[in-house]
Amino acid sequence: MSFKTRASSIWSSVKRAWVNTFKFIGRGIKLSFSLTLVYVLVVPVIQPALAMAWAHLPATIIAAAALVLVYLALRRKRYLLSAITLIAGLSTSAALVYLYHSGWFIENEMASALNPRTLTELPDTINNRLLGRATALQYAGNANHDNRLRAGSPHLTASPTGDKVSWQVPLHYTVWYGAALGSTGGLITIDAGQTSQKVDSIDHSFFPFGDESWLTEAAFRLLHPLSRPGNVVYWRQDNGQWCILISYLSYKPTLGGGMIPYLAGVMQVNSSGTIAHHSVDEAARLFPGVPLYPAPLARQYAEAYADYKLGVTNYLVTQKDLLRISEDPKLSDDDTAFNRLPYYQAFHGLGLELVVPLEPNGKADNTALKEILFFDGSTGQAHSYQVSNNPPVVGPKQALRNVVNADSQSDWGQFLPIESKLVVQGSKRYWLYTVVNRTTFAHVMLVLVDGFTLEAHKFISTDELHDFLSRQGPNSNR
Repeated sequence: MSFKTRASSIWSSVKRAWVNTFKFIGRGIKLSFSLTLVYVLVVPVIQPALAMAWAHLPATIIAAAALVLVYLALRRKRYLLSAITLIAGLSTSAALVYLYHSGWFIENEMASALNPRTLTELPDTINNRLLGRATALQYAGNANHDNRLRAGSPHLTASPTGDKVSWQVPLHYTVWYGAALGSTGGLITIDAGQTSQKVDSIDHSFFPFGDESWLTEAAFRLLHPLSRPGNVVYWRQDNGQWCILISYLSYKPTLGGGMIPYLAGVMQVNSSGTIAHHSVDEAARLFPGVPLYPAPLARQYAEAYADYKLGVTNYLVTQKDLLRISEDPKLSDDDTAFNRLPYYQAFHGLGLELVVPLEPNGKADNTALKEILFFDGSTGQAHSYQVSNNPPVVGPKQALRNVVNADSQSDWGQFLPIESKLVVQGSKRYWLYTVVNRTTFAHVMLVLVDGFTLEAHKFISTDELHDFLSRQGPNSNR
């Protein structure tokens, strides 16, 4: 073979290799683009189903295995020995699905995973959460003078030390050019430590894609297909720019095979539309004082802990030291102004915490507190305080019944005491209630109920309350 022929053959081989390589790359790019397009179009639609399947992963796997077993049986594969094998397999699958889907099993796994740290003393309360959530929404509506905007859902935020707690209310557009993208037109902040209408409007807090935007929701579903949103907080960064922090919940497996909820992370949406993601610990460090741990999740863990802290056998058989949240279960959402326990409160040395008071469960109406759970407002780290029984401290459920004693002349049919807050002042224990108009949620008064004597005290202003507490004296904790 001549040199010219050999060179031509080699060149043809190289060209074929290059062509095949580019074809392979082109097919890969085309496939990647197609898969990305399918993901972007399909995942936001089916994300709730994906999250639900992940939440019940063991049951999903077992159900899928059962369907495969039925399919093989119908195809009459030889290694399926008999109908007995099929019945036994399906029965086992059904039993496991029931187990992993049972409330008592999941709650026992949650209680085992909680493992709260013990507090030997109760820290004093920073009494700066006096304004009720419902009243904050009313104040925000009064302060909004732009007919193109409406008040959104109020959320709390706090300074890094917890010295100041504020309600923040985003304002959402109602006109088409703002509502089309779900834009946030501004932000109103309200001092939660004052009962007066002390409202500030925040400059430079416009968001083209706000917390209620369908684009924000679509981005969340795309980036976190196995999660669901938790808390939403607007936050001013060190550079003066505002961002939206959306904490999100997911599920993790336990050694027992269950899937339990947990705070998985935080999605940061900047006013420019860019998105960043943070772990829980990283977010707690970057955004100190931001309540990222959802109150419903804390309540879910507290209820599981109240029943199963001594194990499932104790709950089903012995039933020793069972607890319950100190709240009347018959209270309707209207009677709580749509805001149930637990509530965020600030404490010296602890910062912002979710407080869950627990009392003994049983037929006897024992209203003395047994234990108090604290959940860190940012990370959810749990602490437990065992309440002394000498003398006993009543819980907020019993204290609520004595609020009317603060002013027997008032027409309590028109008033509604809401948001029972724990007040610790040295050795003193109180429950503080914000009393509002039952119809308009306008603020009426503050009532402080002594946790030992049940004596109720009425205060019209915050200064009266602080003056009363300052005169009680910082005695040593019981």
